[in-house]
Amino acid sequence: MEKPGLAKRQIGRYVNDVLCLWTGTSRQLNLFSQFLNSLHSKIQFTAEIETNGCLNFLDLSISISQNKHFFSIFRKPCYTDCIIHSDSRHPFLQKLAAFHAMTDRLLRIPEEDYSREFQVISTLPVSTAWLTNSYIEKGGRKPSTAFTP
Repeated sequence: MEKPGLAKRQIGRYVNDVLCLWTGTSRQLNLFSQFLNSLHSKIQFTAEIETNGCLNFLDLSISISQNKHFFSIFRKPCYTDCIIHSDSRHPFLQKLAAFHAMTDRLLRIPEEDYSREFQVISTLPVSTAWLTNSYIEKGGRKPSTAFTP
């Protein structure tokens, strides 16, 4: 699927979302998009270009500074902090699912973002805060210093 003369640096995908770090020109990006969209009539790609050095992809906010990529947690504007209430009749593992996801993500972000994200998780409604604190404390892992997707 390689088309000569195009300047992609790295491509990664998650289910049906594809992230391509592009080093070429806008014209080259348009040509690459046209090439991808010509491969199959029912699969169409759209290109999103960073704004002010930042691009949101899935739950990540990717920024570029001094030719390095930096990752932080992205939440859509419609995000609410609603999770399953601790008194609900859901199975306990379902109550923990959000914490599993948030904590896993927390432990994978760079150390400089760890405190800020921990604070966000810790400010969840009081009825669920006991889950947050006990879950993270039991995890006991320190934040990583490198991003590992």
